[in-house]
Amino acid sequence: MGNRLTTAFLKALRTAKTTLGDVARGSGRGYRTLHAYLKGDRRVTLDAAMDLLSYLRRRARELDDAADELERAVRDEEGGTDA
Repeated sequence: MGNRLTTAFLKALRTAKTTLGDVARGSGRGYRTLHAYLKGDRRVTLDAAMDLLSYLRRRARELDDAADELERAVRDEEGGTDA
């Protein structure tokens, strides 16, 4: 694998990896709060839903950007270019 492909692959892999803690940090909610939502111990509020929505939109953009970068690296690799 070329250097650009390896770099793009590893970046995409790190971007794709997520935990409940990542979601908590990204949405501005506490880990325990999100865990309580998952267990059904806490009622979801409109504010909580909007915070998660914003986080998901940001994550979707990050994932899409990582996919685009990886795709460019794959195409370069297929074309025999090692950038």
